Amino acid sequence: MQTLTLYFFRAAPAVYAKSFKNKYAVQNLHVLRLVALILFSITGLLLLSSFFIEYGKFMVKADALFYNSLFLFLVSAVTWPLATLLQKNYRKHANLSQQFCVLYAVLFISSCMAVSFIAQNNPKNNMTMYLLGVLCAAVFFVFSLKEVLVLMVLVSLNFSIGLWLCSLTLEQEVLNSFGSIFILTCFFFISRVIYSYRLHHHMQVKLIKAQQRKIQKISSAKSEILRIVAHDMRAPFANIEMLVTLLRKRKGMAPEKQEEFYDLILKSCYKSKGLIADLLELAQLEQNQELKTNQVNVYAFLQEVQAEWKQKLTHNKQLLFSLPEKDLFVNLHLQKFQRVLDNLISNAVKFTPENGLIQVQVKENGQNIEIKISDNGIGVPLHLQQHLFKPFSKAGRKGLNGEASVGLGLNISRKLVEQHGGSITVESEENQGTTFQIKLPLAQRA
Repeated sequence: MQTLTLYFFRAAPAVYAKSFKNKYAVQNLHVLRLVALILFSITGLLLLSSFFIEYGKFMVKADALFYNSLFLFLVSAVTWPLATLLQKNYRKHANLSQQFCVLYAVLFISSCMAVSFIAQNNPKNNMTMYLLGVLCAAVFFVFSLKEVLVLMVLVSLNFSIGLWLCSLTLEQEVLNSFGSIFILTCFFFISRVIYSYRLHHHMQVKLIKAQQRKIQKISSAKSEILRIVAHDMRAPFANIEMLVTLLRKRKGMAPEKQEEFYDLILKSCYKSKGLIADLLELAQLEQNQELKTNQVNVYAFLQEVQAEWKQKLTHNKQLLFSLPEKDLFVNLHLQKFQRVLDNLISNAVKFTPENGLIQVQVKENGQNIEIKISDNGIGVPLHLQQHLFKPFSKAGRKGLNGEASVGLGLNISRKLVEQHGGSITVESEENQGTTFQIKLPLAQRA
């Protein structure tokens, strides 16, 4: 549970400010309607009763109290329908709604203050109603710091006018002023504490809703992953089942044919194994574990990668490496970063036609090293590019020779590059080719 942060002299955090303002504007209008209705009823009953009861027999200044009640009655009568109208259109008139609430609070406090003046002509002898009005405004309404200060200034001005009309001595004016300052100070702190409490509650609700959305998103993603995995695993297992069934039925099958079936079974096993390996890699990356890296000479490392790929490459495709002339060192986890390069080169091979060209270029750029893997293949359509690095993305397509794609390779590559403190971007144009660019920080040599 988070502790309550008090916002005495500052506003709500920017990320919550707008939503909180909209929320308390609606709440204030709702409270305003309720308060106006209650005061309209109470003052209405008082005014009505004055026709049957002669309050002048019990009170010295019954006429002044009558006019004060009439004033509050009329203000409340106008306020209720206006507040109802503003509540229906508060999004268009959020600022006006708050100003209206502040105005009503000032008039309400002033009306309560008037009772203190009317009672004995010297408010210090009876500030109960003034204090009650201020406390009601502080508790019922939520005001921003600016609105609180404006309200305090207006109430102070009204109080000063009241003192002037009462023709008090200087000593009495000073004592009354100190009393008013004390009451308004209490109003300020109570108002700001309530503001802080409601803001804290609003932020907690927002955080809980954000967590719920995040959990829902994760749950949906897991369900989608399970669906895709089940779909992708079904095909190789179905192939294995079919091939094994055929082998068992055809016991007199020629050895060459049997060998062909065994090769197909192995391919299905490798496909399933590759999918499982990708899923395990993805799960490991989601844990955000820190990589153990070592300083690696990029030139030597890429020479090894080049040698391995020259052995793998088929279909008359060219793979050219353009390596730096000087030694460049980067902090790498060799096995995992080779996985990145293998994924990107493999991707280029899949979507490059025969006699196509795949290039790996490395150069130093300030404090970074840039590695570009480019091809002159079929490229990636513009509408798919934004999905390239998402797991099981819509951008997953079969290669030119029917190579299957689960859609995890590029997502894993991006996460691995980011774990190395780098970034990866893509540029592509249909039928022109694709370029992946990796940026990594150079290692500081001792």
